[in-house]
Amino acid sequence: MKKLAFICSFVCLASIAGFAQKYHVSIEGASYQESKEGTGIASIGRSGLLSKARLIVIPLAAGTVVSYDMSYLPKKGEYGGPYENKTADMTAAEKTIVGQCKPGDRFFFEDIKVRTTDGAIVDAKPLMVQIQ
Repeated sequence: MKKLAFICSFVCLASIAGFAQKYHVSIEGASYQESKEGTGIASIGRSGLLSKARLIVIPLAAGTVVSYDMSYLPKKGEYGGPYENKTADMTAAEKTIVGQCKPGDRFFFEDIKVRTTDGAIVDAKPLMVQIQ
């Protein structure tokens, strides 16, 4: 009986974790695809990233981003971050970093929290943005 209870608990937790990970985010206007591992991959130019400067949930009606961590990996240079953000919009410091980036540089958005339409806070899959 204990074994059955353990298996049921495991299946329940796995299904909850899978449910929480169904949310994807991107940058509005960026091309978007999903890797085999489930990470979102977006491509956008520096000016596009600066003009949009906001994470959105896919599909849009699913909820809104409430926080994330952003890291930066230049094509040539040192890794920066993570920078913690408590909104969907990029901070002034993040925009400064984006303003200095070059084609081929990458930004990583992780530990993304989404408020669903029913008010629950869930995790979204990570997003990698490559600058064109």
